[in-house]
Amino acid sequence: MKWDCGETRQERVARLTDWHPWFAWRPIQVASHDCRWLEVIERKGSYHRYFGIVLWEYRAKPESAE
Repeated sequence: MKWDCGETRQERVARLTDWHPWFAWRPIQVASHDCRWLEVIERKGSYHRYFGIVLWEYRAKPESAE
């Protein structure tokens, strides 16, 4: 029998350290005087090897060009 065991630690860190869409289910400050809540924004993590935690950075999702 064969199945997908999930991503490795290195794959997870690589995925989370690039900008990716994230639903702001709680109020998040994305810039000075700019908070977002209940909408999709982008976030990027910085993995702290010593403590084993991810520190998050947020930004507003760029407007799509139509």
